[in-house]
Amino acid sequence: MRRRLELAALALVIVTCIVLSALSSKVGSDDEHTITDRLVRSSYYTFPEGYKALYLTLQELGYPVSRQSRPFALLPPHGIVLIADPYRAGITAYESRQLFSWLRRGNTALVLVEQHPSVLYALSRADSGAPPVAEKDEDEKPVVHTDWESQFAISNPAASTVAYPLAQSSSTDAQPLQVNSSCRFPRQALLPRELLAKVGDAQPLYADAAGVVVVSSHVGAGEIIWCCSPWSFSNVGLTENQRQADAGNLDVLLALITARSDRPIVFDEYHHGYGTGMSVLSLAPAVTRWGLAQLILVLLLLLVLIAWRLGPIRLPASARYTRSRAEYLTSMAGLLQRAGATEMVRARLELQLKRELSRRFGLAVSADSTQFLAANVLHRVVEQSLLTTIFQRLTVLQAHHRPDQNALLNVAIDIHTLLHQKKSS
Repeated sequence: MRRRLELAALALVIVTCIVLSALSSKVGSDDEHTITDRLVRSSYYTFPEGYKALYLTLQELGYPVSRQSRPFALLPPHGIVLIADPYRAGITAYESRQLFSWLRRGNTALVLVEQHPSVLYALSRADSGAPPVAEKDEDEKPVVHTDWESQFAISNPAASTVAYPLAQSSSTDAQPLQVNSSCRFPRQALLPRELLAKVGDAQPLYADAAGVVVVSSHVGAGEIIWCCSPWSFSNVGLTENQRQADAGNLDVLLALITARSDRPIVFDEYHHGYGTGMSVLSLAPAVTRWGLAQLILVLLLLLVLIAWRLGPIRLPASARYTRSRAEYLTSMAGLLQRAGATEMVRARLELQLKRELSRRFGLAVSADSTQFLAANVLHRVVEQSLLTTIFQRLTVLQAHHRPDQNALLNVAIDIHTLLHQKKSS
């Protein structure tokens, strides 16, 4: 019967591993067609979609670059913030208010959005101290969002195109921009209605045959540059850009920075999941977390199976009981009695007596008994007659090879009485 239970437990472990593996593989296959939803445009990433190359290039060119691992409320007083298609940490209404307040003081934001246009709606929240407006029809927002997003996403986008500056919004020496994106800002409504009502204006800066790529909005003394091609400034985008003679993505960005070269360029990493206090596990992909969960579950099942097979841990019978001090003393006394080592007991009694007296008189333990007696005459700390008697008895017992046990017991009682009388006096 027990063998059958063990086989059933082993079969349960195997079935659990198979089921978890199937679930994790399904998660991976479901994510393959939405792999772009997991792209992280972080300056920490050296993957093709990352922004590490842009960060290092600006650093080598001498621009003051830094990474922002805190919310928008803690941005530096002046600077240029680069927000590249964030999605791991949402932008709250409070952050939206703080960002627009920061922009009105003459700062600049470069917002790159493609796979996650919801960031535009997050930024469009009311910038007053009150909560977001709730008087509107609750069914209106999804309809407006869906309508604008359907125009924002284009069908059958080209692999790579070149967007040229519009004549009315740029100088003749402005560089073209190489883009690779599945989105374009609709010409009829460049920004969502809520966001446009908040920023006030939207001017197209770059466009190609598919639509508008870059839009500019003024917010007080500051400015927001909207771009629907985050690829243009990514690691692979800058690499591909070097092979094109008619496009200069880095030059386009530098043209924006040069006008404010004294201000730091801040890469937003907080909304990529690299906020202060974040753990490594929270930044791991879903498949990695699934794998860790599987490993922990399998280890727990393995421990249960091993405990079931071997049984609970039990100490041997000899180790389940502890020995008392009285038992130890009794056994040692019996051992000394059987060995007839009474001389050892006498020497131990004399040593303990001299140790206690040397502590009280300030003499060495190796001092002679006459020295202890003379010291007690000068500074009486114990009874002189009893001390003399004890030393005489110890001297007599020392002459015997095996002193009598009763005589040793009487000396031990006298020593205890002597020292006890001193403590109680």
